[in-house]
Amino acid sequence: MNYFQNSHILLFSFQFCHLFSVYIIIEGNYFYTYIH
Repeated sequence: MNYFQNSHILLFSFQFCHLFSVYIIIEGNYFYTYIH
C-alpha cells in the first residue's frame, strides 16, 4: 500500500513536470515570435 502511494505520487509529479515543461516551451515560442 505504501509503495503504491509512493509510485502514484511519483507518477503525478512526473506528469506535472512534463506539462509544466510543455507550457514553458509553448510560452517561450510565443514570446520569441512576439519579440521578432
